[in-house]
Amino acid sequence: EALAIRRALAARENDNAQRRLDVSFSLMAIGDALAEKGAHRDALAAVHEALAIRRALSAADPGNDGLRCDTAASLTRIADVLAATGDRAGALAAYRDGHAIVQELVARVPGRAEWREDLAAIDACIAELTPAA
Repeated sequence: EALAIRRALAARENDNAQRRLDVSFSLMAIGDALAEKGAHRDALAAVHEALAIRRALSAADPGNDGLRCDTAASLTRIADVLAATGDRAGALAAYRDGHAIVQELVARVPGRAEWREDLAAIDACIAELTPAA
């Protein structure tokens, strides 16, 4: 129901980026709940929709680091779900895409501890999925 309300508000105020971002937050929460229940296909659909919204918002406002971080979070969540389904290649690709975004953020604002922590967490996920040489 929250998603339907947020979608209606976003449709009514299509030029309001915050309304569209709110839709993405609802979709992420739905994706999390579905993934926890094992409904991975539906979880991926929700998170992919959130990612599309976040990418569009980020493209429209490329200097907004918060939107870039939200985009990376969506990619990481997609990677988590793909890893849970055994799609290692897909998970690695999504983790690497998210990693690239967070790495750019850390390079621009090296003192932001939470981004450095995010980068370390993504590094650990990539290492876990990368076969030993």
